[in-house]
Amino acid sequence: MKYDIRKKSKKFRLVFSQAISLNTSSFPSIKNEFLFRKGFINDVWQSWNYFWRAYWLAHVRGGLDGRGNRISGLYSNINEEEAVYFLTTGSLGGSTRPYHEKTWGDINFIAKVAANITRHSATIVGTNPIITQHIIFHNAVTVSSAISLLGNSIKDFQIVRNTSVHLNSHSIKEFQSIIPRYRIVKYKYPTDLVSTISLTDNKVALVSWHDEMTTFINLVI
Repeated sequence: MKYDIRKKSKKFRLVFSQAISLNTSSFPSIKNEFLFRKGFINDVWQSWNYFWRAYWLAHVRGGLDGRGNRISGLYSNINEEEAVYFLTTGSLGGSTRPYHEKTWGDINFIAKVAANITRHSATIVGTNPIITQHIIFHNAVTVSSAISLLGNSIKDFQIVRNTSVHLNSHSIKEFQSIIPRYRIVKYKYPTDLVSTISLTDNKVALVSWHDEMTTFINLVI
């Protein structure tokens, strides 16, 4: 099944757990440490994006939910590009090419998709109202509710990842804006932040991010 929420969830958890283990490794140089951490941070972020893409598309085109049960899909007759357009805009009738897709794991985009589905579901007249109300509407509302309980982990993780991969004045400015939330005096690379302590919960930053992001997934699957 192309859109398998359970499979993507397991993959994300595995990749993140591996990243936490790798973060304790010793490195021959600071430069090697940066490159190594940049690699596993990027892997975690990509797996997070793949989860959310599969999550939403499974509900629109059909797939498997977080328990491995089949989801019929709200609009199983439309193609993937049309489904992405629907999720992005909340309306039917257009298409979005893959290279124009948004960052699925961005917390603002997750909130936008959930809001689009919630608004749209109120106007749907379908042949299976159980699927419409229970799966699509209920899960979109659950995502929105879960977001209201979150801290800054997703946003901070994204900023560290983006600054590591795209090092420029804009990304550095964003990175500097999140530093006050962590116990760090100085740094050479943005990846240095992953081993510092989060002032939110006094956990190692990478562990703190892991705990909040996996809790978010647990709430919505």
